[in-house]
Amino acid sequence: MTNVFFQPYVGEDYHTGYSGKKLMILGESHHCNKIENTTTSCGKAEECLQLPECRNDTNNVINIFLDYKQGVGKGARWMRTYTRFTNVFLGGQASKEELLDFWGSIMFYNYVQAAMEGPRISPTEQDFEQSQTAFFEVLEEYKPDLIIVWGARLEKNLPQKNKSLSDFEIFDTSGHRFHYYEIGGKKIPAYTVYHPSCRYFTYQYHKYLQEAVRLARVDYH
Repeated sequence: MTNVFFQPYVGEDYHTGYSGKKLMILGESHHCNKIENTTTSCGKAEECLQLPECRNDTNNVINIFLDYKQGVGKGARWMRTYTRFTNVFLGGQASKEELLDFWGSIMFYNYVQAAMEGPRISPTEQDFEQSQTAFFEVLEEYKPDLIIVWGARLEKNLPQKNKSLSDFEIFDTSGHRFHYYEIGGKKIPAYTVYHPSCRYFTYQYHKYLQEAVRLARVDYH
């Protein structure tokens, strides 16, 4: 995956999957300010080449979160997003074991291959466009059975290449509909939910997420 800068987090049981399905959770972007005392910030992936350890930022974030859930390290406000998504997906307050099992069975990838300078800074149109090749490389490498997209802004900026509307729907309160990407003859459905940090992402989405998993059959290709 020559165009992927931020390497995806891949649970050790990803290929076994959740309920037998390989799930990709798709976030939007990182934010970073690791370059100090310079005229620039760690705002673009090419600048981050000065810090090759940043290629593991996605894995580091997830592992810090999982370590905290096991009693190691300190909690932080950003962790609420991951806890909330887990609880809604599983349909209730997840135990430590349930949470670890879930994250061990999925993969997580941030789409934009350039770090933003802060948590409230949106990627540019160019940032999204320049991340398309890396996205398809990840799909080709890991061949998920379902992509769960975090947020309408990300969904709007996903590639149109190899993208088609599905012939089935999820009738949620936002009218979200499946689409799919065809990679190497495999049709990979994608389903968009509100970003888990958004107040509209409530427990009613548990049934929609579980329905998405049910519909994303491994033979849907």
